[in-house]
Amino acid sequence: MDRQHPVFTIQTECHDCYKCVRQCPVKAIRVEDGHAAIIPELCIACGHCLKVCPSRAKRVRDDIGRARLLLSGTEPVYASIAPSWVSEFSGIRREILFSTLRRLGFAGVSETALGANLVSFQMVEEMKTMTGGALISSACPAAVEFIARYLPDFRDSLSKVPSPALVHCQMLQKIAGGGKVVFIGPCSAKKLEADRNPQIMSLALTFQDMRKWLEQDGIDLCEDFPGRSGSPDVSGESDESAEPGSGSLYPVPGGMIETLRMNDSSLPMFQITGLANLERYLAGIDPAKLINPVFLEVLACEGGCLEGPCMSDSRCGLMAALEVYRVAGVAESGELSGSLNAAHFSSGIKSAGSLPARYYSKNHEEPMIRRALARVGKTTPEDELNCGGCGYDTCRNFASALLEEKAEPAMCASWMRRRAARKANALLRCIPSGVVIVDSNLDIIECNKSFAGMFGRDIELVFEARPGMTGARICRILPLEELFRAALRTGQDISREHLPLGERLFHITIFTIDPAQTIGVIVRDVTETETRREQIACRAREVIQKNLQTVQEIACRLGEHMADTEILLSSIAEDYGPGRSSDDTGFGKEG
Repeated sequence: MDRQHPVFTIQTECHDCYKCVRQCPVKAIRVEDGHAAIIPELCIACGHCLKVCPSRAKRVRDDIGRARLLLSGTEPVYASIAPSWVSEFSGIRREILFSTLRRLGFAGVSETALGANLVSFQMVEEMKTMTGGALISSACPAAVEFIARYLPDFRDSLSKVPSPALVHCQMLQKIAGGGKVVFIGPCSAKKLEADRNPQIMSLALTFQDMRKWLEQDGIDLCEDFPGRSGSPDVSGESDESAEPGSGSLYPVPGGMIETLRMNDSSLPMFQITGLANLERYLAGIDPAKLINPVFLEVLACEGGCLEGPCMSDSRCGLMAALEVYRVAGVAESGELSGSLNAAHFSSGIKSAGSLPARYYSKNHEEPMIRRALARVGKTTPEDELNCGGCGYDTCRNFASALLEEKAEPAMCASWMRRRAARKANALLRCIPSGVVIVDSNLDIIECNKSFAGMFGRDIELVFEARPGMTGARICRILPLEELFRAALRTGQDISREHLPLGERLFHITIFTIDPAQTIGVIVRDVTETETRREQIACRAREVIQKNLQTVQEIACRLGEHMADTEILLSSIAEDYGPGRSSDDTGFGKEG
């Protein structure tokens, strides 16, 4: 887990569903021990995995501590807030939002949309110099990362004009004569942009960061706080009253194009949202062969910034877009309010840092691919189902991921299913007891041969004709419907010993597999065992009876001998008893 990267995984909360692998546009996910981890050197921080992860194991780096540290320094810190705030904080007045940010410690607050106005002005100037090829907007950092790394043919087509956020940061620093700037918006990739350009954008926070910060400080966003002095002036007015105008449309798909057309650009312009759409749109195109110039407005998130990974889900896309247009000041005539002296700020705007390095995919030799496929039981082309369950479009792409240690064999659902079936079948075959699995309708799902063999030759013939006897009614073979229903109803295990069925005795154990849906039954024929046990018991009783008789005979004989002995001893005792003289005994004295 790399908590330094803008996006990371809490491994203990990852439930190995591989949904992030399936959805990641650049496959920047490595699965280890069943848990998905971000590969920082491949990740573009688009945040799509944040939106699709069902267990919320994907997280965005928390930079609140770094922001507090900035505010505790000696330099003033200003906030640049993205125009999508009107959707995220719907119903909150602009002046209340700004005064709330001031209470956190910011020296001033301004809208990033003012930087977007300058970007539109500079983009039109850049278009005027084009004689052919494509010009791609640089407003979305995730799209810039994606194109620079994974669509290298279009690296040179990226606009040299920095993003609105970077431009706005420089505007604020120019007006204030220095200081630090923190961007606040809906985008996880902005953190990556800030990491690459720390001299311009000191830090990037998400709207979620901001909400968490307010909660930590016990600040209610709905309250109004006085005191809004000390803001940098960006348009001749204080920042709270400055109208960003057309720049506020940037988070809406096509919004940038609308501002460019207002600046009298006649180039063909197209907007693309979603990285998968972007890749499909540009597939097979060599920009150098485009005779006529064309402009592409590119946003990584489908639906634009209003559908960013760090936006709340409280509003639908249409309502959010309408709110943006309302705040931007779109009149019935279609014109936008607000203005910016672009020429005043154009000079001195620095370009963004160097583009990220191009990604070079590894080309694995065919024998290596075949060996990797064999690890998941795919030895023929027919075995390559290309089901996508592992997260990769094809089995061969999955094999490449195995070779690059980005994937594990257990990610192949079809192989795991076959493997589990083989294990289950082996267990069923080898278990001497009868085993049967039954559904809620009391139909057999699966049984082993031992089970069929317990109930006569006819049932064995059915099993041989239809191994497993799927669909057969269990009660026609084992008439214990009440027990089966009780197990399905209660979910408790039920055991019956020495249960007589016909002329045989059975030991029955019923256990739950899926509550109220599936039960398993283990059947043991204990007839012979009980018969042998009864025979042994009878034999033991016979032996005991004989022993008793012998003991009784011995006792009788001992009794007779004891009676004779008693008579003899009594006679002797009487002869030698008191009151008898020696003459009485028949013995005389010596003379």
